[in-house]
Amino acid sequence: MKRRELKKNIRFMTSELLAECLWLKHTQTNVSDDDINNLIDSIFIMHNEYISRLSHVDSRQTRLFFRKFRNDLVSQANDIVAQISSLA
Repeated sequence: MKRRELKKNIRFMTSELLAECLWLKHTQTNVSDDDINNLIDSIFIMHNEYISRLSHVDSRQTRLFFRKFRNDLVSQANDIVAQISSLA
């Protein structure tokens, strides 16, 4: 997969996570705004971190880099989804 496609996938994933947070903020009255705002901040940080990491690939160890990149991305996205689920 090309870097351009990976960046598009990261943007899509983070936009979906943000949409879930905003939906939760507007539909659930028992959830504090601070919790949701902290979650939104962590999504923005995740987005910026992974786009930046993708822009600086070590050409000698690309296979190892992309394997670790994918595992880290999936792990962090699953953590955020678990946080969203716990707030709902």
